[in-house]
Amino acid sequence: MNDMSIFLARGRATGNAELLEINKTAGGKFGKLRFAIAINSSYKGANGKPVENVQFHNCVKTYNFDDKGNLPKHAYDMRDMILKGRKVTIKGKVSTRIFKTKEYPELNQYATEIDLNGYDSHLEVDLPPRSTTGAVAGGGTPIQGNPHSNDVQEQEVPVSPEIEQQLDEKPF
Repeated sequence: MNDMSIFLARGRATGNAELLEINKTAGGKFGKLRFAIAINSSYKGANGKPVENVQFHNCVKTYNFDDKGNLPKHAYDMRDMILKGRKVTIKGKVSTRIFKTKEYPELNQYATEIDLNGYDSHLEVDLPPRSTTGAVAGGGTPIQGNPHSNDVQEQEVPVSPEIEQQLDEKPF
C-alpha cells in the first residue's frame, strides 16, 4: 500500500495567478498554472492575547497542450478567476522538488508546493467575477489571451457592499 499526503486548505490568493508555457528538455511543452495562497489563523499567546499566524503556500497545476497547440479552456478560466484577495479552496498533495541554479550549482535548492494534479485534487475560487485579467511574469513564458474566447468585451461588474467588505477583511 502506498503512503499518501493530502493537503486541504482555504485561503486568499496573494497575487494574480500566472499561466506559463514550460518547454521540456525532451522537446515537448506543457502549461503551468501557478499561484500562492495565504491562510490566516490565530491562537492565544502566553499572555492571553491573540497572536496572528499567516502561512503561505505555493500551488501548481499543469495542463497539456492539445493537437492544435492550445491549452484547455479551463486553464485560461482559472488564470482569469484567481486574482489577488480572492478566496480559494484547494485540495492536493504536498510535493517537494530539488533543483540547482546557475548561481550556486553545487547546492541543492528545494521548493515545496501544493500539487493540484491527480484524480483527487480540487480547485475552487469564490466569485463575483472581476474584469482584471492577465498573467504575471515568472519562470516561463507568460501566456496571454485565450484562444477559446469569442472576443466578447468584458464589462465591469458592480460588487455588492457585503462582498467588498469580505475582500477588505484580511487580504493575506
